[in-house]
Amino acid sequence: MIKSKLLSLLIILVLSGCQNDEISVAQLDNIKLEIVNKTNQPEGVSYSIKLTNESGHVIKQNNIYLSFPLKTQDNGILGNTFKIEATGNKLNIKDNEELIVNVFALKKGYEGNSNLDLDHPYVEIKGYIDEMKGENMFHTGHGT
Repeated sequence: MIKSKLLSLLIILVLSGCQNDEISVAQLDNIKLEIVNKTNQPEGVSYSIKLTNESGHVIKQNNIYLSFPLKTQDNGILGNTFKIEATGNKLNIKDNEELIVNVFALKKGYEGNSNLDLDHPYVEIKGYIDEMKGENMFHTGHGT
């Protein structure tokens, strides 16, 4: 009797320790970035980007970027490795939390460059969910 109770307790402990805490793509799709304001200024353009975390997890650490896609000769676009990092970011963004970050694009970086698609900036986030370890790293983004 004591052996069967011990065995049952051991099985419960093992099973509870084997829960699948993996982060699904559907949960990552609930980390959203949206340009909520664009202001033209003499020195460049200021963007306000809203980060909404509805993933069910804490965004432990992250970086948010804005870039202008490169136009191709066949009317397509390519990603641009030149990215502007947002300011006003923070650590430990909880589930159901929103955060506004800012990006300022200097005119020097884009003025007169017909290869850039200035009308459809690309926003992206790179970071970690719950813990800063390799398997919790994520990266997502989209054009506007």
